[in-house]
Amino acid sequence: REAQGRGLRRVFVFEDDAEFIGGGEHVIAEALRWIQRHPDGWDVFYLGFMTPFLTRCSYVTRTVVRAHRPFLAHALAYNRSAYADLLGIDLRGDHRPAFFRAAERLVTPGRRETPYHRDGVGSIDSWLSFSRLRRLAAHPMQVVQTAMPPGTEDGWQRRTGLRYDVYRTP
Repeated sequence: REAQGRGLRRVFVFEDDAEFIGGGEHVIAEALRWIQRHPDGWDVFYLGFMTPFLTRCSYVTRTVVRAHRPFLAHALAYNRSAYADLLGIDLRGDHRPAFFRAAERLVTPGRRETPYHRDGVGSIDSWLSFSRLRRLAAHPMQVVQTAMPPGTEDGWQRRTGLRYDVYRTP
């Protein structure tokens, strides 16, 4: 709201658990140059994100990808083209299409009953993931989220047999 009121063209937002990965300064510099050269080519730009299983990203440049259904909103930029949409979000709602809600109930029954999900934490992530906004991202990811949603680590280990490592796990 403040960015829109002040007439800012774009604003970066970092959650308190966002942590930069060392050694990627050139990727961030190239991503920022891309943002400046294409002011009308994006709505949301991620410096770190996850892609759900069976989704994809497509290259725009060597260091910028078009993110299809990105998740996590711990380090991103909002373009002014997205301000009105963002300020109109009802954070109390579940923004996922009915198909995804039904699939979740089948695969992980009772998951939405945990306080994390029931109280709507993470709804901005969900809303952004399913919105029609143009979502791009730095590649490779430059900022990790050190505090993950409950069950992330256990779920990863159960599915892959590998220990979850926030700095190495894709």
